[in-house]
Amino acid sequence: MPQPELTKKIILKDLVIHFWHWPTYNEKSPCILFLHGWRLSGEVFIPIVRYLQDKGYNIYSPDMPGFGRSEMPSENYTLDDYADLILAFIKKMKMREIIVIGHSFGGRVAIKLISKNPRLFTKLVLANSAGLRNDRAFFLRSKIFLAKVFKPLFRFAFVRMTRIRIYKMIGSEDYITVPDEMKKVFVNVVNEDLTPVLTQLGKIPTLIIWGEDDKETPLSMAFKFRRGIANSELVILPEAGHLSFFDQPLFFAKAMNDFIGDSEF
Repeated sequence: MPQPELTKKIILKDLVIHFWHWPTYNEKSPCILFLHGWRLSGEVFIPIVRYLQDKGYNIYSPDMPGFGRSEMPSENYTLDDYADLILAFIKKMKMREIIVIGHSFGGRVAIKLISKNPRLFTKLVLANSAGLRNDRAFFLRSKIFLAKVFKPLFRFAFVRMTRIRIYKMIGSEDYITVPDEMKKVFVNVVNEDLTPVLTQLGKIPTLIIWGEDDKETPLSMAFKFRRGIANSELVILPEAGHLSFFDQPLFFAKAMNDFIGDSEF
């Protein structure tokens, strides 16, 4: 029988990091590492974990710095900083035979992490991943620029009252809802195009899972990942959006298990 989840905190790179852990009785079992999306936390993967707990994996799901119950980064983190911190987490947990599942922003981190340390990982799952330059990414950078242009006006009381309405008019809700401490981090993250990095994933088997109705990272991006990652396959989940693993947890878990190699699912 699988053991219940444990929530713990450790210090990594001078930050308090909270994480979820679903252990097995065998410490030498392969590991699954979940990396969550922007504004989310490691807890979001619980609906999927319940389908995997009896498969004999050590499962980890950390809250990355600035999210969930983990501490805010003291510096303006980049993707490299997030990748380095997750690498430190992996070493601290003595993880082995690692399968990484990255959702959205977590997919960005997973790609950067594996491109720098390919020998540590056995498989990669990208779920509605971000990280590629596209029309929406250009539009998002334009929104951030406009948000910064309008920001000085909000010092005046009569303008401050219409602050949210102006941001909605220019479509900058993403930027305005980011905590002040994380806005520079947000800009660092969305400005990095990982297209050139995809070839560095080498021969690591990669599963790309996508919600057919995703509006945040549209389906066209899934096909770009499929073309850019040599050893990859694509599964499209109908009636699922950006949180495809939440919208269709059974089908998501089935695709994952088929990919991992568990024929008993």
